[in-house]
Amino acid sequence: MSLEQYQHDLLPDAQQYIRLVKIHPAAKKDPLTVTIEAHRRNSAPGYTALSYTWGDKQLTKGISANGKLLLVTKNCWYALGQLRLNNICDYCWVDAICINQADDAEKSAQVNLMGSIYRNASLGAIAVGRHDSATEVLFRVLEGLGIARDFNATDISLDQIEPELLERLARGLVALGMHPYWNRIWIVQEFALAPKAILLCGNGSVSFDAITALTNSLKEDSRGSKPRLTTRYDRTMMESTPMSATMRLRRMIRESSEGLIPFERLLDLLGPRQCSDVRDRIFGMLSLVKWESNVEPLVADYSLSRTELAAKTLQLYKGHQLYAASHMGTPDAILSARKRSIRTCIFYQPGLQFPEYWSISPDY
Repeated sequence: MSLEQYQHDLLPDAQQYIRLVKIHPAAKKDPLTVTIEAHRRNSAPGYTALSYTWGDKQLTKGISANGKLLLVTKNCWYALGQLRLNNICDYCWVDAICINQADDAEKSAQVNLMGSIYRNASLGAIAVGRHDSATEVLFRVLEGLGIARDFNATDISLDQIEPELLERLARGLVALGMHPYWNRIWIVQEFALAPKAILLCGNGSVSFDAITALTNSLKEDSRGSKPRLTTRYDRTMMESTPMSATMRLRRMIRESSEGLIPFERLLDLLGPRQCSDVRDRIFGMLSLVKWESNVEPLVADYSLSRTELAAKTLQLYKGHQLYAASHMGTPDAILSARKRSIRTCIFYQPGLQFPEYWSISPDY
């Protein structure tokens, strides 16, 4: 592999073009090699959009990109290997590679396209990381049932499955549902907007429709007069995982008008989710927002500071009052806010000992 570092070429137009990655087929232990190409959005070939978590940015691995060295996070490297192992090697969209992360102008333009990038993907690939013993059983059983790649599965007959195995399947769903992947803010739009999704875990892959079908069948069984899934803990936990919450969000988004949700509602739903850049608490939901008719839609702009973004976000709403205060450790340092506040967003401002609090409240 050449030691020359890969440098992104400028896109002809960051609003009209995207980059796509082709993964070169090879054995599992071979180095990862990719080709990166720019394509006009309206004539791009079919592609798979990868959804994963970046992980620690300081932990990197090298891949060959157009014959040069490109450093990616270990999570990204592992997800690329999963794609290759599952023969998903044709065109892929991978944010860390396809967006020049060092160019804020390009990054802003491309982040504003992410909704359409995932909507227009042929397939969404959800890479949650490595297996544990519980998820291995889950994937093996779905493979044995012949539905691992069924993208139209709606339910699964549990009649022929022994109760002990049902318990293990439920625990596999709980283990899968507790994976840190499901806590990230960016994955909501990636998961919700892709027309169909395949789940990558360890060396295995299953369609997410198969996961949904199994989940629904186990829930339906638990509601029956003689449930075969008898462990109450497993039934409760299945409903309580971050994955279950994300599945409910996807259903809400897909059933809503135009697949969009009002901004204030999304703030409530997505506020607790994690992101490495606090500005992404806003930018990470923009593709899902149904804007009010009298509001100019907010767009991703990484030239804005955290405080500037907070003010810009909240001042969008005419008829609402903006409250800002620096929490200096005493109650009277915080300006009084009216009751029924829609949402409080906390933006950590570098240099301040305490966070700045911004809240938006109806002007009653």
